[in-house]
Amino acid sequence: ATGALHPAALLLYAGGVFQTAGDKPANYVARWDGVAWNPMGEGMNYAGYVQALAVDLGGRLYAGGAFTTAGGVAASRVARWSVTTSSWNALSEGDGLNGAVASLVTTQNGALFAGGSFTTAGAIASRYSAQWEPTTLSWRPLGSGMNFPVRALAATSDDLLYAAGEFTMAGGTEAFYVAQWNGIRWQPLGVGTDNPVDDLAIDQPGLLYAAGPFT
Repeated sequence: ATGALHPAALLLYAGGVFQTAGDKPANYVARWDGVAWNPMGEGMNYAGYVQALAVDLGGRLYAGGAFTTAGGVAASRVARWSVTTSSWNALSEGDGLNGAVASLVTTQNGALFAGGSFTTAGAIASRYSAQWEPTTLSWRPLGSGMNFPVRALAATSDDLLYAAGEFTMAGGTEAFYVAQWNGIRWQPLGVGTDNPVDDLAIDQPGLLYAAGPFT
């Protein structure tokens, strides 16, 4: 399961493998308004679980996972919820991501990043990580990406991006299970960890925390 908070309204979004929320049908994603759970359109297609949610500073909700349709509309693994029309929309026409999304994060400058088990984004080679460009309505790779899937992403207030997962290489450089993207290239964080990292979090001062089966 995953969750996200709307930055202004008192709304909580939840995603996962469920098909009901409260006593209402809700296919893999739902909204809590402080009183009750509410479905979000038709949700995602059968067995198209939601694994990642992110809300940007404008209050736009993004969902990622294994789904190929959202609200009955073709949306390959990533979709955006429109508050004005109460409907799901694909980020762009044509190809989305070719594998499941495990994590989404938005930054202060409005960028959206995705990490997961995909190897193409918008039909462009993008190994396990990608950035959505809202101005051009297109995906772009983050360097040469990783050699194995990304499980978690986190971003600082000054737009540094961190990725973690199963990889041992990032951007062609050794980076054991965790790495930093500075907008130009991937960099290792010391010697990394001795096993994969499942989750990342950043606190207010900007300290990074990692959790997983490493010792």
